[in-house]
Amino acid sequence: MPPGHANAMSDHSAGRGVLIGMLSAFGSAAAVAFILLVIYLLQFTRSGRIFLDRLGRPGEYDDEQAFMREEEEALEQMDDIQRIEYQRAKGC
Repeated sequence: MPPGHANAMSDHSAGRGVLIGMLSAFGSAAAVAFILLVIYLLQFTRSGRIFLDRLGRPGEYDDEQAFMREEEEALEQMDDIQRIEYQRAKGC
């Protein structure tokens, strides 16, 4: 075996080890980022709300405002006993 052959083989092994280490680190970081992304997305779908806009501009709470309008209209049509029972069932 020539004298420089062992050194070249050692350099190749060291380079391969560094490459494997870097790929492992980036792969682990990508896996963690993917898991955090899934958790972040599930956080918004659990409540059942649909975000129509991300910066708090009009559209974010349209569903809640529509529900409140419908509730007010229904409360106006109820008599006192129905209104009291509704409020009790709602927990107000």
